[in-house]
Amino acid sequence: MTMKLKNLLLLLLVVATMAGFTSCDDDEDNPYTSPLVGMWQLDDPYAYDRFVFYDNGTGYYEGLNEFGQWDSWDINWESRSGSRLSVYFLQSGDWWEYYYRFRDGYLVLTYVDTGEELWYRRAY
Repeated sequence: MTMKLKNLLLLLLVVATMAGFTSCDDDEDNPYTSPLVGMWQLDDPYAYDRFVFYDNGTGYYEGLNEFGQWDSWDINWESRSGSRLSVYFLQSGDWWEYYYRFRDGYLVLTYVDTGEELWYRRAY
């Protein structure tokens, strides 16, 4: 074997080995690329709440209290399997579990336990 051929084979071996260390995660499971990132306002004329999902898996949830003032709770969130959303409230330790989908420009969150749907529109 010539020296050039040995070097080429060694280079190919290194490239193949490095390719084995790369991740192939689904983009929807990665908060950095998720379509959930942004502010989502509940589409209900009688309820005022919204989620803000940051691209690093953090964010906050806001809602109007009985005095008409905004309350805010810090969250961590994670989407799994392309349609499951877990929201963890840092202050209380509560978990909210949803199935999510996008329909006609809305984010539709469905509670895993009850099946109740909430429709959110993107807020800017």
